[in-house]
Amino acid sequence: MFLRIFYKYNWYTPLLFLLGGLLLWRNAFLNTDAVMAFTGEHNGPLFDLALYFFRNHPLTAVIFSFAAAMFQVFFITHLSSSKVMKNRHSAIAGLILLLLISSRPFMTAVQPGHFSGVFLLLAINKILDIYEDKDIIPQIFHAGLHISLAGLFYYPAWAFFFLLIFSLFIYYVVSARALMAAVTGFLMPLFFLFTILWVTDQLDTALGSFARYQQTWMSPDLPLSLYNRVYIYVLAFLSIISLFSLRLLYMPSKAIRTRQRMKTLSIAIIIALLSYLMAGKHLPVNHSLLVLPLAVSLAVLFEGTGKKTFSEILFLLLAAVLVAGNIMP
Repeated sequence: MFLRIFYKYNWYTPLLFLLGGLLLWRNAFLNTDAVMAFTGEHNGPLFDLALYFFRNHPLTAVIFSFAAAMFQVFFITHLSSSKVMKNRHSAIAGLILLLLISSRPFMTAVQPGHFSGVFLLLAINKILDIYEDKDIIPQIFHAGLHISLAGLFYYPAWAFFFLLIFSLFIYYVVSARALMAAVTGFLMPLFFLFTILWVTDQLDTALGSFARYQQTWMSPDLPLSLYNRVYIYVLAFLSIISLFSLRLLYMPSKAIRTRQRMKTLSIAIIIALLSYLMAGKHLPVNHSLLVLPLAVSLAVLFEGTGKKTFSEILFLLLAAVLVAGNIMP
């Protein structure tokens, strides 16, 4: 019954999203100093710049982080309903992302994953548009640009550049010109960043910091409490179920355009899982990358299940696990 409310995007849906977001983020707004402690030591340079301004204004930092999270909820609702799901008025993807992105205390902290996720969604939107547009070069360039900016907030987001490259092969548009557009878009923010660092004589410091970050790869530092273990297993299980459901239940009966987009979404989930190898001490923050494609794929699964009662039960079990994680340490 609850899930059916979001099968159609109504005038009150944004109000439900905002109310649910405020409830799930209540601890962040009530205890701003504590959530600032979740910020990691190996952030992208743009997030470090944001922290410089936020450090003495924790409430402002929480507001911006909450705004970034809610932007992702609304944008993924638009993206999934207009380009992926057969129901063009569905809000299920936004509901699932809201639960996933607020499911643990560190997910409602001021952390780089929220800001990085905004640019990743913009990049994924451009990637999904490649198949339809006649002039694909601007879409490819802007996708590379957004992925680069996402990585400047949170380094492992750069792994999604491979999603852009793979999508060129999936859509059969790969060419030297397309590859050059992707690389140019990706390198442009880095060029400006290196120029600024070189002019301000901080390039050696920045490169040393990135080298230290690379040493943390494949060396996770996560307090593996019982619920943290359960939470990781749940995300892994949902990812596997989503991949199989996209491949076996959804793709075969759809138009070529939809099948190509589903393949892109499947690769996005795999890349998000592989990006955990780059997370190091940011392992909890890396959930912010996985939940983006995972929310869309789960929405497809819930919508594609013929038995609505089964979908309701499955969703309520998922919601119970995620909400419990929001209130547990």
